[in-house]
Amino acid sequence: MKQNIKNLIKKLKAQNLFISTNINEEFLTLGEVTIDSREIKKDDVFIAVKGLQQDGHSYIDKALELGAKLIVHSDILEIPVPSIHVKDSRKAGAIIAAELYQNPSTKLKLIGITGTNGKTTTAMIIFDILNKMNVKCGLIGTLGYSYGDDLLPLKRTTPDFTELNRILSEMVEHKCQVVVMEVSSHSLVLDRVYGQEFDAIGFTNLTQDHLDFHSTIENYYLAKKILFDTAESTGAFAVVNRDDEYGERYYNLFKNKKISYGLNPANDVFATEIVNTPNSTRFILNYGNIAEEITTNYIGEFNIYNLMLAVTICRQILPNLDFDNKILASIKRTNGRLEPLKTEALGQVFLDYAHTPDAIEQVLKTLIKTNPQRLISLLGCGGERDKSKRSPMAMIATSLSDIVIITDDNPRGENNNLIIADMVKDLKAENYIIIRDRKLAIETALKLSRQDDVVVLLGKGHENYQEIMGKRIHFSDAETAKNFKNIERSDDAGLDIPYDAINVIDLKSKLLANFNYEEYAKFPKKILHYISTDSRSINTDSLFIAIKGEKYDGNNFIKDLLSSNSSCIAVGEIDFHSDNYIKVDNSLEFYGFIAKRYLNLFKAKKIAITGSTGKTTTKEIITNLLSESHKVLKTHGNENNYIGLPRTIFRIKAEDQYCVFEIGTNDFGEIEYLSNIIKPHIALITSVDASHLEKLDSVQGVFKEKTSLFKRKLEKFLFPGDNPLFIDYKSQEFRNIGYSVGKQADNSFVYSIAEINQETMTLKVNNSKFEILNQIPYFGLNYAFAISLAKLLDININDIIYGLKKKLNISNRMNIISNDNRTIIADCYNANPKSMKEAILFWKSYKPDAEHIAILGDMLELGEESEKLHREIKNILNEMTNITVYTIGKNARVYEGNSHYLTVQEFIDSPLLEQVNNGIILIKGSHGIHLEKILEFV
Repeated sequence: MKQNIKNLIKKLKAQNLFISTNINEEFLTLGEVTIDSREIKKDDVFIAVKGLQQDGHSYIDKALELGAKLIVHSDILEIPVPSIHVKDSRKAGAIIAAELYQNPSTKLKLIGITGTNGKTTTAMIIFDILNKMNVKCGLIGTLGYSYGDDLLPLKRTTPDFTELNRILSEMVEHKCQVVVMEVSSHSLVLDRVYGQEFDAIGFTNLTQDHLDFHSTIENYYLAKKILFDTAESTGAFAVVNRDDEYGERYYNLFKNKKISYGLNPANDVFATEIVNTPNSTRFILNYGNIAEEITTNYIGEFNIYNLMLAVTICRQILPNLDFDNKILASIKRTNGRLEPLKTEALGQVFLDYAHTPDAIEQVLKTLIKTNPQRLISLLGCGGERDKSKRSPMAMIATSLSDIVIITDDNPRGENNNLIIADMVKDLKAENYIIIRDRKLAIETALKLSRQDDVVVLLGKGHENYQEIMGKRIHFSDAETAKNFKNIERSDDAGLDIPYDAINVIDLKSKLLANFNYEEYAKFPKKILHYISTDSRSINTDSLFIAIKGEKYDGNNFIKDLLSSNSSCIAVGEIDFHSDNYIKVDNSLEFYGFIAKRYLNLFKAKKIAITGSTGKTTTKEIITNLLSESHKVLKTHGNENNYIGLPRTIFRIKAEDQYCVFEIGTNDFGEIEYLSNIIKPHIALITSVDASHLEKLDSVQGVFKEKTSLFKRKLEKFLFPGDNPLFIDYKSQEFRNIGYSVGKQADNSFVYSIAEINQETMTLKVNNSKFEILNQIPYFGLNYAFAISLAKLLDININDIIYGLKKKLNISNRMNIISNDNRTIIADCYNANPKSMKEAILFWKSYKPDAEHIAILGDMLELGEESEKLHREIKNILNEMTNITVYTIGKNARVYEGNSHYLTVQEFIDSPLLEQVNNGIILIKGSHGIHLEKILEFV
C-alpha cells in the first residue's frame, strides 16, 4: 500500500520526534510494520527499538537482507535504503504503525483498563456484557484477543505497538464498536499504547508487583499515571476505585470527567448489602439515584469492585444503551479467575491467577467466607521477577490457609530452589510443605482435601505452560486437576504424601533458626517415599534418620547407606560430606519435628491416650468403635515413645478420619514432648498409679507427668474421676471440655458392671447397657472410657454396639487361652502394683473350683518403693488359699512363692515346667522379665 511519507514526517514533527530523513520520494509502497527483524518480508517497515535485553539497531542489516524498505532508527547511522532518524524510535514507531493501519483507535470506542489486580476479569465482564447486549465488542488482554467467539493468543498482556495497531485494524474490519484492552504498566513505560486515542479508562487498584521492573512502588504508580495523562489528552473519561489510596491520587489529579466507585458510600458508585455464597454474590448497586439488586456467579468482594467498574464503564461509554442488569447473572466466569474445577478430589477446587500479595489475600479471604472445613492453598513465585513479593505471598497464604503447598511456578532461568528459599525464609508458620514438582504438588493438594474442604491453585490460572531454563513446557493446572485420580494407598506403600527432600533442609533451618541459602541452592530434586530409622530395611527413595540407640548408633551406617543407595537422603550428627547428607545437632529431636510437621498436613481428628495402666486396651477399644464407620490410624505395638510415635505417624493416610495415639513415659517431659508432636484434639488419661517411679519419684510425680497432656488447647479431655488426684479437673473451670469417668455418682460418665458370664460382661454407662466381648472386670473402666468418648464424638449407637463385640487386638494383656484342662491368663506385657493386684484377683475368681497356679515376675521401674510395693502384692497372695505361686526375677522373691528362679530360662529348664499342665495359670510380670517366652512351652 502506498504511504504518503510527507504526512508521516508531519505527524512525527508534531510530536517533536523527527530529526532527519534520506527519503526523497513523496510516496512509498510499504508492507507490514514490525520491531522484530525475524518477521521482515519484502517492503516491510523495520522499527529499530532499544529493548531491555537487545537493541534493534544491531539487526538493521538482517532486516535489509530480508527486504525491509523503510528503516526507523534513533542512533546516528548511514542506511542505504529509505530511513527516518528520530529522537525516540518507540514513540515514532507507534505513530507510524497507527498511520499505516489508518489510525484504527479513532474508528471505535477504546477502553483501557489498568491496575495491579482485576484487569482481566473487568475486561472480560465488559466484553461479555456488551456482546450480550448486541454491541460488537473486541477484547485485548492476558487471555488473548477476540472480536468474536474465539480467543486468539498473545505473547503479552498488552501487545507491542505494531501488533496492537494490526489487531485494532482487524477489529475495525469486523465492525467492532467498542474495544476493551488491558493496559499493563510495562506497556505504558515501553510506549506500547503511545498514540492510541482512548475514550474511557478504568483503574482497579495498585498493590505491590513488578518491582523488579519499576524498582519502587512510586515508580509503579507513575507508570500507571501515563494512562491517565494519555486519557486526558484524548478527552477520555475515567472510572476510578477511590477506595484505593493510589486511586484517590489519580482521581484528584485527573481533569476530565471522572466517576469514583468502591464500597465507601462517599463514592459515585458503591455497593451495599453484600451476600456471599460459595457459588454466587448478591449486592445492591447504588448508581446515582438508582439502587438495583445485582446477582452474579462471580464470588468475592474483590469481584464486586470489578463488576462495579465494568457496569459503570458500559453505561458511560454508550449512554443511550438500555442497560439490563439481569444479564450479570449469566455472564461467564473468567478463565483462571476463581474458576471452579470438576475433579475427583473430595474437596471443592478453584483455579486462580493471583500472583501478588494483595491478590492472594483477596482470593483467600473470599474463599474463607464460604466456610470451608479447611482451606488448602497451592502457590509458587515466578523466577526473574519481583523478588520482594515472594516472602509476603507465602506469609499471607500460610496465615489465611489451613494448609499451604509451596511449589514451582515459572522458574524461568532462575534456580527454583532459591525462589522457594525466598518464599520460606521468614515463615514462622508450620502449616506448609514444599513439593517442587508442580504436577505432584497439585495432586497432593487434591489428595489431602476431604469433604467440605476447599483447594485453590494459585498463580498460573489460565496459563498452559511453565517456563523453565528458557523453554516453555506445556503444563496446565486445570488439566492436571481434571486428570487427578483419587487412589487410596496400600498399607505398605510408604508415605501417603510424597516428601520432597528440600523439606529436610527447610525443617533444619527452622529447627535450628539458621537459614542458609547455599544449602537450599544445591539440594537435589528428590521425592522421598519412606522415612526410617533402620538402615537394615531401608527402601529406595528414603529419608534415613540416624539415631543413637541403646545398642546401635545409626550414624555408623550413614556412609555405607549413601554409597550403596544414591536415591536416599540421610540425616545424622556426624561430620560427613555428601550432597545427600544433612548434619543436625540432635537426630532424635529432628525426627520428631518432621513427624509433627507431616502429621499437621492431615485432617484426621487426633486422640492421645496415656495412663499408668489400660492405655493400650483403651486405645484398642476406641479403635474398634470408631472403625465401624470411619478410617482410623492407631498406634501399633509399642510405638508409644520418641521413636515409635513418628513411625505410626508416617503411616497416616489422607482418608484417615481419626488417629488414636498411645503415648507412654518413664521420665518427666516425655508426655509433653510427644503430645507437642501430636497436637491432639482430644486427650485421655486412663489411670495414675505407681509406675516408672525410678524417675517419676512418686504417684504425685506420675500424676504431674501424665496430666501434662492436658496442658494445651483441647476440644475435650477425659480422666478417671474416682481418683482423688483429679479432683480439680471436676471444677467449673473445665466444665465444657473435661469429662470424668468412674463408678462414683459425681462423674460425667458413671459406669458399673451389671453382669459377667463365661465370655461377656454387661456394662452400664449412664443408664445405657452394653454387652462386651470380655469378662475381665478391671477392663470395665477402659470400656467405659471408650463408650464415653464415642458418645462425645456422636458415634452412631450401632457402631458402638458392634464395636464392643469385636475382639481386642492385643497380646499378653489378660489374654485367656483355654486348652483341654488348662486355661492360661497371659498378662506379661507389663506390670505395676495396680495391674498386678487386679490380675491376681481376677485369676483367683476365675473358675474358683479349679487348681490355680501363678507364675509371677518382677514389677520393674518402681524405684525406692519397689520392695514395699512387692510386699503389698505378697499380702494379697497370703490371703488366698489353694494356690501355687512360682516367682521369677530379683524382686519377685518377696512374694515367697513355692519356688523362685532368677531368670525365665532357669524356670523353663526346670522340671516344674512340665507340671504346669492343668488348672488356671496366670503369667504376670513386667515386660523386661520376658515371661512371654514361657508361653512357647506351656
